[in-house]
Amino acid sequence: MNITSLVIMAAGLGSRYGGIKQLEPFGPDGEIIMDYSIFDAIKAGFDKIVIIIREDIYDDFMEVIGNRIMETANVPIHIAFQSLEDLPDGYNIPKGRTKPWGTGQAILSVKEYIDEPFLIINADDFYGREPYVKSQIFLSNTILNLEKPRFCLAGYTLSNTLSDNGKVTRGICKCDEGGRLISIEETYSIEREGDTVVGARVITDQDEVLIITEKGYGKRTVATEYPTKGRAGKGMKTANVTDKNGPLAGLLTVKGDEDLMIITDTGVMIRTNVANISQTGRSTMGVKVMRLDENAKIVTFTTVAAAEKEEVGAENETESEE
Repeated sequence: MNITSLVIMAAGLGSRYGGIKQLEPFGPDGEIIMDYSIFDAIKAGFDKIVIIIREDIYDDFMEVIGNRIMETANVPIHIAFQSLEDLPDGYNIPKGRTKPWGTGQAILSVKEYIDEPFLIINADDFYGREPYVKSQIFLSNTILNLEKPRFCLAGYTLSNTLSDNGKVTRGICKCDEGGRLISIEETYSIEREGDTVVGARVITDQDEVLIITEKGYGKRTVATEYPTKGRAGKGMKTANVTDKNGPLAGLLTVKGDEDLMIITDTGVMIRTNVANISQTGRSTMGVKVMRLDENAKIVTFTTVAAAEKEEVGAENETESEE
């Protein structure tokens, strides 16, 4: 099996971000994205790490991560500088050019450190561990042949890479029946339509998940119906959303004995006990929790301690349509 190396491109200017985003703290203890990438790559079996940076950010790089990983990593770590002057014979720097060159020239800067199959990643992208594992297996078993080199590309399901905060640019890959890459089409201004995050909560198996829709329907579902998934997953259906019950207004985690306060965009509020809302499965419509005025919709809701006396509850018209 071959020795394999990870090459991290960290020489970008971050002009749109407004700073050196590849060194921006990200994790709970000040980790940057590179910390996670290096950790996952070493766990996957990569034998060497080469990081490409600009010489002008060397001191910042060493302070933020360089000194630390060189002391703690159990594989060799090398630093390569991407320089405008590092060009093949016959190429010159255009007058006024100060911006670093692209990916091709960045890879050229590691020629002194790489003599084995290698994987290239961006410093400011989070990939998850699986691509490192699969790429390492491919690279470590590749027969070295410079006349007929072999390449691989880690791809992701497009819908799992979209942002909730605006449009993105993505390369759309096409493969043949054997999984071999045919083409990559750069596509701009891709955005998610009709699917936005309306809420998030930390849950335990002892909790129930309460959802309320804009048209006044709600339901409780036991937390155990929501198995843990990996990062960047597609998720699962939590309600049968129809024209009748309307889009989701949000979610809460409940124990089942609280009072629920719901308010509409017309200023009408109702208080009812959570126990008045039926406990049903994930893919159901739910029950009517609140009667709304025409064209009104629920905008927010919260739980409070249950009142000592029973409050006027909402009617329980169970609509358990699958």
